[in-house]
Amino acid sequence: MTLECTDQRRSRLLDAMPAIAWSASVQTFLFTYVNPAAETLLGYPAERWLEPNFWAEHLHPEDRHVAMICHNEALAGRDHELVYRLMAADGRTVWLRDYVNVHCVDGVPVELFGVMVDITREREAEAASLVDRENFRRMVELSPDCIGVCVDDIYVYVNQAFVQLLGARSEAEIVGRNAFSFVDPVSQECARERLARLRAGESMPYCRETYRRVDGSPLDVEVAALPLRYGNRDAIQVIARDITESVRAQQALEASEQRYRELVEDVSEILYTVDREGRFLSLSRSFERSTGYKVEEWIGRPFAELFMPHSAPAAIDHFEQALGGKDGIIREYDLPAASGAVVTVEVSWQPRYVDGVVSGTIGMARDVTEHRTNARKLEEAKRLSSLGQVAASLAHEFNNVLMGIQPFVEVIGRNDSITPAIRDALGHMTRAVSRGKRASQEVLRFANPKEPQLSSIDASVWLPTLLGQLVAALPSSIALSHSLDTAVRFIQGDREHLEQVITNLVFNAREAIGGSGTIRVGVSLTAEDLVRISVYDDGPGIPPQTLERIFEPLYTTKRNGTGLGLAIARRLMEGQGGTLTAENRVEGGSAFHLVVPAAEASSPWMPRLVGRTPGVTRILLIEDDLSVGMGLEKLLNLEGYEATRVCTAREACPAARRTRPHVAIIDVNLPDGNGVDLIPLLRAEHQDLPIVLSTGHVELNLSDEKNHILSLMKPYQLRELLLAIGTVTARAA
Repeated sequence: MTLECTDQRRSRLLDAMPAIAWSASVQTFLFTYVNPAAETLLGYPAERWLEPNFWAEHLHPEDRHVAMICHNEALAGRDHELVYRLMAADGRTVWLRDYVNVHCVDGVPVELFGVMVDITREREAEAASLVDRENFRRMVELSPDCIGVCVDDIYVYVNQAFVQLLGARSEAEIVGRNAFSFVDPVSQECARERLARLRAGESMPYCRETYRRVDGSPLDVEVAALPLRYGNRDAIQVIARDITESVRAQQALEASEQRYRELVEDVSEILYTVDREGRFLSLSRSFERSTGYKVEEWIGRPFAELFMPHSAPAAIDHFEQALGGKDGIIREYDLPAASGAVVTVEVSWQPRYVDGVVSGTIGMARDVTEHRTNARKLEEAKRLSSLGQVAASLAHEFNNVLMGIQPFVEVIGRNDSITPAIRDALGHMTRAVSRGKRASQEVLRFANPKEPQLSSIDASVWLPTLLGQLVAALPSSIALSHSLDTAVRFIQGDREHLEQVITNLVFNAREAIGGSGTIRVGVSLTAEDLVRISVYDDGPGIPPQTLERIFEPLYTTKRNGTGLGLAIARRLMEGQGGTLTAENRVEGGSAFHLVVPAAEASSPWMPRLVGRTPGVTRILLIEDDLSVGMGLEKLLNLEGYEATRVCTAREACPAARRTRPHVAIIDVNLPDGNGVDLIPLLRAEHQDLPIVLSTGHVELNLSDEKNHILSLMKPYQLRELLLAIGTVTARAA
């Protein structure tokens, strides 16, 4: 069969088709052929179809977009199907379904072939459902959800809610625009990923995205999408909901919760909840600051395990009362911190209700350790203040009694004719006076300790020197040794107070050992860069009941003790910023620990100079106590001085004018005034008059080398008074 014969048959076949067969050029998009059915169906001659833009111009106005779809599909080389309307020559509207085939050469589209099938009757049959479709459209338009349709990422339809969502004036501002132009850049990557899945045929549930309105303002939306057919095209239906307010509310709630968490974590009180079984459900972070434990360590654990044995039963009882509905329970308990220290907490118990049923307890715990310690110290200070006032008054009278005895003991002792029995009795009296003086001075030191004179002390020189002096006071059966950490060099403290405390501790250790044993003084550096001075002994240790009270004033286990030695030692240490504690050693014996600050370098220190100055003969003695005054006057006269005694401050200045003294001995407490106030009155007429202040009331630190003043504590022996006179007059010379 010839090729010409074949073409003729194909032409007759096409001419006989009831549908419109056609071909067109991809380059020009002009029809190159239509069969006779084109004129039969639409009334236009075939030559009219070959005119430029014929097809596009006769498209129904509502279907003009089909031309762009056909154009895009043809250039993409894809076969496609179109449904649209053409206007017939007689004015009728004819619905056509157009099956378009793209012919490519070497992958390049060159020609289009198609068949247009008249589907007008089918469309007319569908007209009966237009009312239902219109109702559906109205439903879509009235839906609170924002509905849009995208074809090739271009919006081709949006309902009124979508228009309002994006802040547009009408749908014309949205339709025809790329869907991603309304998606915030932060959400575009996720949106494109979901689009790829939609094109694969998946439906996408609601997810959160950030959109941009027409004016560019941000918008939080919840978006769902599903694939559909829009006409004869694959499309995507977008359903969006405005969740901006709920997102803002959620953010505000989260911010509020964060502020609440920060507030809860920042408060010093411990907030807690406990279930009905007594297990911790929650604890605020202040729990860690107060106890040193991690919150995570205690969640789920019984709260009773946290308290010390003596506090746990009461805590359990109060917990059970709260479970029974009782509220307003506030009690204090002790618990061991992670560091080993005992922490006192004040706990409030409240029943915790869930749906009207008590499901556990809720409350707050406050660390009151420091408060209780301060309260105890304040109470102790009040007691000590009262004790000190009484003790000082008694000591003053007691010292005056002793001072009234002391001079006469010395006066009698100067008589060469006294018998051995009398001399022995005088010795007993002297020792009794010394013992009374020591006891009264301990009381006064405790009641009114001297202000510490802090200086930097070279430990490597000071400690061996001090212990060398103490060795002489120990029996040969007790060995005294020391060890000094090389990291310790200088100590910041009051040399006199430190020596007094260490001497007291060494002598206490000597008495505790009794027979033979060892005493060791160790100096080391703590983790806080403080200096610890420890006095160890290998004696029997301290009974527990005694250890708890060992630093209480007036508490003693010694037959002749005053109960003030360790109390004074602790006060002296606290006065210079240090501490004093005691413990029993595991290996036996006891240990006392002094903790004081370290220093950078040592301060120069020289012992006080005492000496006699020739030419001192006239002494003015101002003393109201008859026994003390007569005794001192007689002793001074026996020593060769010209002593003149007066009893009141009023008599002092006239007596000084008469005698022109080289030195004045003034009692601090006079019946008509204070001896200290008398000094400027005397010096107004007797410039730089050396002064010895005598007191039995308080341990005043009134010595002033620059102003030639020296204080002397009653009772004192004549030798001490003579040394004081020599010292103060030597300064004035």
